[in-house]
Amino acid sequence: MFPETLCPGSPCLAQFSSDNQWYRAQVNRRVDDAFTVLFIDFGNESDVDIKNVRSLPQGLLEKAPQAFLCSLKGFDESKGSWNDDVYDDFYNLLIDKHLNLTVFNMEEHSEAAVPQYVVEIECEGAIINAAMKKYWKPFAKGRLSMERSEGKTFVQHTQTVSNSPITHPKVCKETVNKNRFKKPNLSYNTKEEVYASCIVQPHYFWCQYTNTEELNEVSRLAQEAGQTQEDVMFPETLCPGSPCLAQFSSDKQWYRAQVNRRVDDAFTVLFIDYGNESDVDMKNVRSLPQGLLEKAPQAFLCSLKGFDESKGSWNEDVYDDFYNLLVDKRLNLTVFNMEEHSEAALPQYVVELECEGGSVVNKLMEKHWKGLITDHTSE
Repeated sequence: MFPETLCPGSPCLAQFSSDNQWYRAQVNRRVDDAFTVLFIDFGNESDVDIKNVRSLPQGLLEKAPQAFLCSLKGFDESKGSWNDDVYDDFYNLLIDKHLNLTVFNMEEHSEAAVPQYVVEIECEGAIINAAMKKYWKPFAKGRLSMERSEGKTFVQHTQTVSNSPITHPKVCKETVNKNRFKKPNLSYNTKEEVYASCIVQPHYFWCQYTNTEELNEVSRLAQEAGQTQEDVMFPETLCPGSPCLAQFSSDKQWYRAQVNRRVDDAFTVLFIDYGNESDVDMKNVRSLPQGLLEKAPQAFLCSLKGFDESKGSWNEDVYDDFYNLLVDKRLNLTVFNMEEHSEAALPQYVVELECEGGSVVNKLMEKHWKGLITDHTSE
């Protein structure tokens, strides 16, 4: 045995209790005298007693896994959720069938520390992605605008529902890596006083520092740069992930932004100092001066700690309740972890929030969370 050298992500051999056979595995976590492991050639998880875990020979480590983690293309979990009927239907469509699979993208799964492939699946002539659309419900989307009030920046929220399928932006990784915004200056396990600047849902919301001195300076420099380049465009050099200056249609001011995607003669951009998205005509997009690229974003993307989207979902009452708890309030925020958001090409911070009166928002949201029923599958 070699349990003391194991940590989450470690490869190992583990004995599966149902057949007492040994299989390649990866440690997910340790619970008392057992490990929860992922059997990487099959995909199922199991709790394995510490005495039934062994080191993995180098020869087995060098062989690629014989199973791979997938996610259906066309459904962005930050922008919608499945209804309860989807699970049995999806299972019955796939189980024991010959499937044709097409891979469109690869992302690193934040929880499992393994690659996850974004796929389209064809089963007996039918496209599974299309068949699943009837079970998908987009979140009520906040129509967002930047407003200034006593030195603070908030967003307006009105309920609208889109019936269109979600499209995933494809990030030009080489462009983003060479020419991207710095990460916000956040410390782990330290309380920061913030406002929520853009509230979508508990797994996707943006916060700003209460001290707006640097935000005001960045806004001033962005406005000056946008006006200086008034007649200069560079749309052909932009792709998803590119930093830019963009003019917000509601107030005609220039702000730092990041391109999400291009649609005809417009770009959908993310205003990185606020968190809201907007469609901007390409004539209202400019290059970003290097000095503004080097300043960290004044808003940062967050997700509530304690809720794993692969293991549960929110009920429909959560969105209004979460919004009303956060909007226009001073909040104490503590960062526990940072993950790269696969769609936005930005860091996302796993946080605990404390609101007025000392109430912990994470605790208040537990009543809206529904854990998935675990399917105990054997090999």
